[in-house]
Amino acid sequence: MQDDWEAILEQTSYLDRADALVLIEYLSERGATDEELTEAAKAGTLGPLGLELALRPAGERVPFPEAARLAGLSADEAAAMWRAFGFPDPLDPPRRLSPRQVETLQVLAGMSQSLFGPEMSLQLSRVIGSSMANLAEAITDAYRLQVEVPRQDQGESYSQLVKDYGEIGSVMLPALTAALGDILTGHLLAVARAGWALDEERTAVTRDLAVGFADLVGYTRSARAATPSELAAAIGRFESLAGEIVARHGGRVVKLIGDEVMFAAEHPVNAARVAFELIDALQADPRMPRVRIGLAAGPVISHQGDYYGDVVNLAARLVKAAEPGEVLASDSFGRGEPVDLPPLKGFDEAVPVYRLTR
Repeated sequence: MQDDWEAILEQTSYLDRADALVLIEYLSERGATDEELTEAAKAGTLGPLGLELALRPAGERVPFPEAARLAGLSADEAAAMWRAFGFPDPLDPPRRLSPRQVETLQVLAGMSQSLFGPEMSLQLSRVIGSSMANLAEAITDAYRLQVEVPRQDQGESYSQLVKDYGEIGSVMLPALTAALGDILTGHLLAVARAGWALDEERTAVTRDLAVGFADLVGYTRSARAATPSELAAAIGRFESLAGEIVARHGGRVVKLIGDEVMFAAEHPVNAARVAFELIDALQADPRMPRVRIGLAAGPVISHQGDYYGDVVNLAARLVKAAEPGEVLASDSFGRGEPVDLPPLKGFDEAVPVYRLTR
């Protein structure tokens, strides 16, 4: 058997030969074809192939055009949806789908035909794909840093690691999928209860919100001097603090943009509390730079989980004008200490701006 895999072993110079043979035998026993083994060996992805085999759904895989037909879609419609998930074009090169993947297409096709229409369904598919890609990357990076690398440093063989995380994945993924469904349900109910309206043309949902941007001061300069581990730790602390404080006041972290976080709350008072608590938390941590914050409140356009409009633009401009440890806000937050600023980019008229105090 070893002679049959000699060509594959020649592609695995990055692994110990004996361990590579153990790994190839294991993957073959799990159902990997020689073609899959050869391709993975060349690409250095024998480990991920082990995870794929552990998670590969049972059942005969069908060509993508047939999967599209079963879902009630044309091949082009189904391919557009597949690409919206963030996956490569399934028609070039041709891809085969498992029964479970066919069901996924059927669910989204049903939403398209009976609820949302083709364009909105594609938008939802992009949001789903982007969110799942972020989650997959976060889980994979955490596993590598906290499990795979420490165990390799302790001398454990790569083949044993592959066996273990294949078994872990096959047990944990179904449980994680169910948990994600529960979390989605909770957020759906929360959003359904929140206030909303329509724009004048009745083409977009609007919400009346307080929007904030928090920006780490001097991050770019300090990032040049920081090691990757120091940089990752600083960003991790910032994200963790921001997420916890925003959630505690009933808000939501909308997105993280490097050294900046965008958040939203239903009431300006809550957004102001978030701002001052975040300033205090970072100031109390000697490892972290100081933070500046811009706030604005009013109607925003809600689109694919993000917010747009003048209120968002104003908060983004104010954070850049704020000093370290300072909160600048629009007059929607009531009166504070007036601040004279140069004309703000994107705003034709002077905007009343106030420095919030506690």
